[in-house]
Amino acid sequence: MKPKSRKFKILFIAGALMLFFNFANSLAVMVQDEAPGIYKDKNNFFTFSPPAGWLKEEISGDTVSQVNFTSPDGKAGLAIIAALDEGDLNDLFSLKNVYIKDYQRRFPKGKFSLAWDILAERKAIKINFELPRVIKQEQYFFYDQGVRFDLVYGVVNAADFKKYNQLALDAFVTVERQKPAKHKQNK
Repeated sequence: MKPKSRKFKILFIAGALMLFFNFANSLAVMVQDEAPGIYKDKNNFFTFSPPAGWLKEEISGDTVSQVNFTSPDGKAGLAIIAALDEGDLNDLFSLKNVYIKDYQRRFPKGKFSLAWDILAERKAIKINFELPRVIKQEQYFFYDQGVRFDLVYGVVNAADFKKYNQLALDAFVTVERQKPAKHKQNK
């Protein structure tokens, strides 16, 4: 069982890093979309108000919605991932704690923190994640009506972090859960 668990961790870590690098590397396939007003995902999980002028890329399946936005200058990105999940925030906090400790062990020069936070009146998990000269991210996780939300804001150059941080937070607080999952409606 340990080899599978280790393999899963490695894949998860690689996936998390690739999520952000996807922002910078996929500009060629993105379409300029000023996204005025409100963005609504194809699965009807959420709406939110993206920053004006940011490039949009949607990656959605039947049970997962993901939208990535990249700043016009390509220096910052944000992602919203929403997936059907009846999870527990306390359990997720414990899992993220393991994730952070693993990163602290593997990248001793990195800066990582995990804390409880409030985002748009929702109890959330907040992770600050920095690998100097590689990536700096702020991540939020919460559950709402049977959907798990992962909100990620990041930059490649830490010097740009403050420039876009408030803009990303202003967008994140506009996330609103839409139609509850069908199994919730029938109860």
